Amino acid sequence: MSNASFDDVTAMLTSLGPDLDVSAISALSEERSWAIAIDDDGAEIIGIELDETDGRLVFNAHLGVPPAERELATYRFLLGLNAGWPETGGVWTGIGPDDHEIIVFVGLPLLHLTADVLGTVIKNFIAARGTLTALIAAGIGEDGPDADNPMPDPSLGYMRA
Repeated sequence: MSNASFDDVTAMLTSLGPDLDVSAISALSEERSWAIAIDDDGAEIIGIELDETDGRLVFNAHLGVPPAERELATYRFLLGLNAGWPETGGVWTGIGPDDHEIIVFVGLPLLHLTADVLGTVIKNFIAARGTLTALIAAGIGEDGPDADNPMPDPSLGYMRA
């Protein structure tokens, strides 16, 4: 089996729709991407981009801006999360260029991609996004959520495909 195409992924997402517990899934063919609304008013979106060059799907979600008094601790925690990519299944974070909102990403190889794997990764990404959004909104402490255990929630490690 070769890499899944845009049409293949669109068909998988369409078949998964009822099982994902999301409000809407939109295919954006010109951008070769998809938007998944995870709330009823469409304000919270999971983005998925087709990266044909690297042969993967790249998931992204905006997590918010940390409280000003916790910015440094939050950024340190996120750099640690980036360094822990083997434990998180390849999760990485960044900061938006305009609004400084934190964004979380994960890549999923297209080779041998199945609807079951795609569905699992979407569900886990949504769960991890919720955990990280809550942590960032609350403000991460000086030493992270737990100095002895830098991973704030075990669901972050379940993003592996």
